[in-house]
Amino acid sequence: AGGYAAASASALADRSPHAPCARVVSERFAPCRRNGDAAALRAALEVALDMTVGAEGDETAPGEKVFGARRALRCSRLDLPGLCDRYMHAVSSARLAFLSRASPRNADPAELAMEVSAWDLVKTLWGDEPGGAPAGSAADRHRRRAGVGAWLRKQSAKNGAASDDGVAAKVATGAFVAATRAAAASGNPRLATLIAQGGCGGAGGELASAQLHSWRGGAVETYVPASVSSVLGVLAGEVAPPRADLLVRDWRVNFGLHVWHGASPTATIARVLDGYLDAVADGAAARPDAPGFTPTDERNARDSALPSVPIDARADRLKETCFNLLVLFSTGAALSSRETIAELRKMFHPLTYCAADLANAAFAWHVFGALRASAALGDGPEVERLGDDLAVRFACQLDGFDVFGDTGDSLAEWTVFVLMHVADGPRRADAARAALHRRCAEWRTDERKKTFLVENAGVPRAWLEDAEARFLKFHATRYDVSS
Repeated sequence: AGGYAAASASALADRSPHAPCARVVSERFAPCRRNGDAAALRAALEVALDMTVGAEGDETAPGEKVFGARRALRCSRLDLPGLCDRYMHAVSSARLAFLSRASPRNADPAELAMEVSAWDLVKTLWGDEPGGAPAGSAADRHRRRAGVGAWLRKQSAKNGAASDDGVAAKVATGAFVAATRAAAASGNPRLATLIAQGGCGGAGGELASAQLHSWRGGAVETYVPASVSSVLGVLAGEVAPPRADLLVRDWRVNFGLHVWHGASPTATIARVLDGYLDAVADGAAARPDAPGFTPTDERNARDSALPSVPIDARADRLKETCFNLLVLFSTGAALSSRETIAELRKMFHPLTYCAADLANAAFAWHVFGALRASAALGDGPEVERLGDDLAVRFACQLDGFDVFGDTGDSLAEWTVFVLMHVADGPRRADAARAALHRRCAEWRTDERKKTFLVENAGVPRAWLEDAEARFLKFHATRYDVSS
């Protein structure tokens, strides 16, 4: 009790947002059998380790000796593209390895593919280039929007939407070069010329709209090929709702229609997003449902291993993680109101990037750390509290590996590494020391892990000595403690 009181008093003196009532949160960890792929988690953590340093100010903080030196990710906007590429490589390698060693404990390859797409989008939205235009300038906004367009084209290609033979399908997915070639090859050079100007401004959309207006309602309409009418409709901006003859598989293709054809080429991503959300509210656009929100019959037909009822009955309040990143970029770092913070918490909910694992906080922790390090989330107390919650949830996930000693996938040292990122001193010390005591048998005889805990995780040596002494005290009949 005295230790908790002292820690609480120090936290209050330091204006900690996590101990407002002179209490310290004691974390409780529960083993989880479905907690992801150990190899994939370790690969991503090694990327984070290379960018992790001691948090600013901890060297002179009065509670450093008591609470341990906090760890934090350091990454500028210029370094962000390289960091995202490394994360994508780590996740992609894990996805390829999945194909050769499939087992119930491995991560879903569809979830890994979504993580790769999300990291690619993070690089596009927040990454800077040496000598690039100033942030917020017209040139910078144009580059970001062009990057989002390129990202959407890649998503359409991965989903097979861009492989359709129809010219209209290629126009709808932003494949203007392929669509122009297809139109020219079909003997329609005028249509090919109009497509080549698509997405570039000018009077192309107005000309397509005028042509459709002159055809519709007249006798000539019956002689116009449906494919030509469909292409002109897309070029004219008739995308809400999308035409029935277009193959719109998901929100990415639908949002691409709004980016390329439904808004001006000079419109910002925020303005395009507002128009798309209005269309979603009117039922004229595909809703970006989270993976955790899938109709029961469709989910069971796709994966019989998933439960017959939704893992979260209110998952319809969530949206897919890539869409959340677009919203976050449009919102900016001005996160202060309670409503905005509540929406931010929804963006990092596990069901926004996985289908049925509420204990999976790995991706959320990594993305949150990268965005916060690049000043994309602000630095208020509510944001800090969310970061602490994500760290504890991720540590709980890591702590579930090899808890029964039957797999050899222990991540005990990484559990402590993640906990040392908690900003609140008392909470950090309490959780990290509890993890050291609980998994002492896994690191006490491994010098490599002990070195990692001290040099990389920032754990005081006194914590290791205390945990080992307590472990040997309670296992005196099993281990030789005479020395």
